[in-house]
Formats: sequence, structure tokens, C-alpha cells
Amino acid sequence: MAVYISIRKISENAETAEYAFGLDETAEGRLVMSKATGQVDLLSAHPADSKSKGLFERAAHKVRSHWRKGELPDRTCWAS
Repeated sequence: MAVYISIRKISENAETAEYAFGLDETAEGRLVMSKATGQVDLLSAHPADSKSKGLFERAAHKVRSHWRKGELPDRTCWAS
């Protein structure tokens, strides 16, 4: 089954970047990433997420991979 997770930046300050993620625009989860360490924490879960779906884990991985390249894009996605 193909998975597409839309990820968009909501806010950014000197310490963190906050992103919303979801399967579509109707429901979103939120995560925050430390710009200093790359640590990603869940702020609010996506209503359809579960351990088997792994929406947060996939979105966190994608945001962290951009961070490792020195990027904090306004929009990105996870597609598999």
C-alpha cells in the first residue's frame, strides 16, 4: 500500500521548527524539531496514526533528513 504524508512548516524560531503532517488537509498531527540537535518530538498525534501506520515516525524521519542537509523546507513529503 502506497503512503503519502504531506509535511508543512507552521512556525520557526531560533531554537525549533514546528511542522504539521497528515494524509490530507482534513486532519493533521504536529511535531517540533530542535534545530540544535535534530531531536523530533510529537506535539499532537494524527487521529488516524497507529504504530503500524507510523505517520509520526515517517514524518519525523523526513524532517530530520532535511535538517541533516542543513535544510528546513516550508513543504516536503514522505512517499513510499
